[in-house]
Amino acid sequence: MIPTLIVFNPAVRPYTQLYSTIAERGWFYYFALFPLLFFIHDTYFYWIHRLMHHPRLFKWFHLVHHRSTNPSPWAAYAFHPLEAILEVGIFALFLFLFPIHRTHLIIFFFLSIVYNVYGHLGWELYPRDFKKPGSESGLIPLSLTTNTINTLPVIMDCISCFGIAGWEHCVRSMTLRLKK
Repeated sequence: MIPTLIVFNPAVRPYTQLYSTIAERGWFYYFALFPLLFFIHDTYFYWIHRLMHHPRLFKWFHLVHHRSTNPSPWAAYAFHPLEAILEVGIFALFLFLFPIHRTHLIIFFFLSIVYNVYGHLGWELYPRDFKKPGSESGLIPLSLTTNTINTLPVIMDCISCFGIAGWEHCVRSMTLRLKK
């Protein structure tokens, strides 16, 4: 609802980078923007998620989500309204940072919803050894589902959505070096 209010608010719309026809930017730009959207979203999601795990913020923003312990598609959207406000912030970034077509938003958020629901189902599509923390056997940089992450012996509270940006590996490596 908030994204719709931003896009269709006549006082806000002129300040967005939303464009009407794909011909305005061309097909190359249209398709090239998708990887950038996924990278920016992954980065945004990782750092917002990490922020919500801060002890002073956790109970106010993210505890509701962690109380949803039965993996199901509904768990993907079991969150506090304050968390929802933070999560929708990516929409504003997309609209104000760079030229974006409305179908970018539709396709991107559809894929995000599908992947988010998959991530909370409680079962993996990938083989057991496909992507384990500390393992070099991962063929592509995709995160494991929430269920698998919650059962790992390592603390993996802050995951990225698509695992594209590599933040979890980068931060974990820095943390391990600092502990030595």
